[in-house]
Amino acid sequence: LFCLQIGQLEIDIDNDAPTGTLTGNMTFLQDGSIRRTATGFTYFKLSNSGSSSYSAIANGKYYGIDNEDGSYQHLDVLCSSEDHCDIILSDFSFSTCIALTGTPFFRGGVGYAKNIPIDSLDNFKIDLFCLVPGQLEIDVDNDAPLGALTGDMMLLQAGILRRTGPGFTFFRGSNSEENPYHVSKSVRSKSSQKSSSVSKGTILTGVYPGTDTEDGSSQFLYIFCNDGVCDITLTDLSFSTCAKTSGLLTFGGVGVARNIPEDSLNDYKIDLYCLQPGQLKIDIDNDIPLSVLTGDMILLQDGVI
Repeated sequence: LFCLQIGQLEIDIDNDAPTGTLTGNMTFLQDGSIRRTATGFTYFKLSNSGSSSYSAIANGKYYGIDNEDGSYQHLDVLCSSEDHCDIILSDFSFSTCIALTGTPFFRGGVGYAKNIPIDSLDNFKIDLFCLVPGQLEIDVDNDAPLGALTGDMMLLQAGILRRTGPGFTFFRGSNSEENPYHVSKSVRSKSSQKSSSVSKGTILTGVYPGTDTEDGSSQFLYIFCNDGVCDITLTDLSFSTCAKTSGLLTFGGVGVARNIPEDSLNDYKIDLYCLQPGQLKIDIDNDIPLSVLTGDMILLQDGVI
């Protein structure tokens, strides 16, 4: 067990002395679940790596651990039939951003690499955008990156890749496509375009994890459709709109859209409810939404919106 010491931003597991030792003993309960016998903690398999024979890096959300401070990293990979990829890297604690801005744990930044040729995924850079004190949102199209990270990736096996620069390993948690790079040009348009691709039967009930590139936080889109109508719930570790009014940087609100026709999922609104100062719970049936978000969705490929 390696622990960050006071004033330390990064751990070097190859050279630092461990702070302690934990018992790792595990027993397999059933397919996909294990238990650490000393603590009794139970774990469930999230990644489906190894279920595919792809010899290329497949689209999806990959989960990893930053060995330099123990934080979670998410690597979003979306490659197109035009042989280019967009890469988004999020981390609950970018030590580079903390060192540059002094912003504490979580609200650090986001890494973004756009239009990277597929045959260059083993040699590319990720622009790192950091929130500066007082800033709530990042504009990756107009803000200047404060640093550059080594993005170089290699495929270890189907569903498992490694960023060779820092040596971090990521496991793919989604199985969204039959073909790693099958995305039609007609649905690769900007999000502002109305698309008929999202219609009855194409967006399925499920949980869709994503990354908010405005601050690097994790978003989850919960979709439940039945008899032609859908209920949508949007959660985000940090809604900047809510933070502006409540001062809460984390767990400040929830987005809700109810009874949306399936054939209108490309054109609908999400009511955003925010905790107010001193408020502990949101009542979506009685509280007044503080703002309205654009919910419009387009289908990029099966399982990716």
